[in-house]
Amino acid sequence: MAFDKDTGASAGKKSKRGSSKQINEIREVYSELLHNNKDKLQEWFDEVGKQDPAKALDLMLKMSAFVLPKYKLVESKVFEKSEPKVYTTSWGT
Repeated sequence: MAFDKDTGASAGKKSKRGSSKQINEIREVYSELLHNNKDKLQEWFDEVGKQDPAKALDLMLKMSAFVLPKYKLVESKVFEKSEPKVYTTSWGT
């Protein structure tokens, strides 16, 4: 894609998410909050799990999204092996 007036202007804009330093600080604070309250969290999960195990699992998965890295699915394409093509050219005989 070539740059024109519109795409060039949008390429220079700052991210709406904030700087990576700010994001890393937020992740660190959140991880520390979880670590400092791990005993309470376990009690809360146990209490929720008694009433609704699916909800307890859902809560755990939602919280893990803030700490664990997210992976993207990568698709690879495999091409079938084919025989080489042979072209014959004759010169006016």
